[in-house]
Amino acid sequence: MLKKIIGTFFNKHNLPNAMPNSTSPTGKGSPIFIWVIIFLCGFVAGVGFAVYKLRPADAPSEQRVEAHRQENDERTKAIQRLEAEVTAKPDNYESWLHLGHLYYDAGQAEKAIRAYTKSLSLRDGDANLYTDLGTMYRAVGQAEQALASFDKARSLDARHQQCRFNKGVVLFEMNRPDEALTVWRELTAINPDAQTPDGRKVADLINELAAKKE
Repeated sequence: MLKKIIGTFFNKHNLPNAMPNSTSPTGKGSPIFIWVIIFLCGFVAGVGFAVYKLRPADAPSEQRVEAHRQENDERTKAIQRLEAEVTAKPDNYESWLHLGHLYYDAGQAEKAIRAYTKSLSLRDGDANLYTDLGTMYRAVGQAEQALASFDKARSLDARHQQCRFNKGVVLFEMNRPDEALTVWRELTAINPDAQTPDGRKVADLINELAAKKE
């Protein structure tokens, strides 16, 4: 399950999605880029479908492993069921949408992109869905398509917050920190209390990054 998170505006149906360990070719060697990747412990998305339940930290590891196995099995069965549904009824928007979310959660980004794109061809206008689509484009290394999807989400909802935070992360990955800061300043103008995935204020992130640039 790969969506994020802990913030004041990222809490409904958003799930963990860790930042990659490697840096992008354009960002490699940039101190501010490396710093922000360390600072941003995750990436946020717009809307999800299934959620891992939190478990006690002291639960035996074998129990956690078994629980994850069961969840994976259930998700696999759900994917198979929805794949059959969209084959039988290819114009069923809800089935394509839920299938896309399941592919997202399973880490099958290319399939998620296809399912989301089909969903949008049947019913356009969902800013959350474009945010998820952009996140999947990022996952397969298509940064420009990711930015375009986040911009589309913003055009549909002028106050959409997740797409702005996500866009800033992608811009940093592309070694475009000034543009990232601009996007995040727009975010804090909408919500001064906006938080990063690790619970820090985006405003504090902006101030620290701006100071490191000086």
